[in-house]
Amino acid sequence: VPRLVLIAALALLTLGPGLAAASRAPTVGERAAIVKAVKTSRLTDQVPRIDVSQIRVSTVSTPGRRYARVKVSGRPAGSVDTATGVVRRLRGHCRLSDLGTAEVGCHSAPARVRADLRLDCP
Repeated sequence: VPRLVLIAALALLTLGPGLAAASRAPTVGERAAIVKAVKTSRLTDQVPRIDVSQIRVSTVSTPGRRYARVKVSGRPAGSVDTATGVVRRLRGHCRLSDLGTAEVGCHSAPARVRADLRLDCP
């Protein structure tokens, strides 16, 4: 049995960073700060009613920064396209740093964070 465990572990390591993603759900405080950052951002100020969902916080260690991925949609449902957003916390303040439907976070988050949050980047 130990040999099978070792083989399985080696197989997972060879599959690359996609399976190694370990993002987590936000704490209550993180969720409140992330939602506030999205709803007060200049990137969403033209959307009158916003829903923020599917929040994932990166577990990748970055000096002084923390990243999260969110889904942003308008209400009523379908009033605007659902978009992906990247929220960055720096010096205790959260800010929506990128929002869109393609290549979100590709230029604003480190590669390891992008992999952890499963951001679709070329």
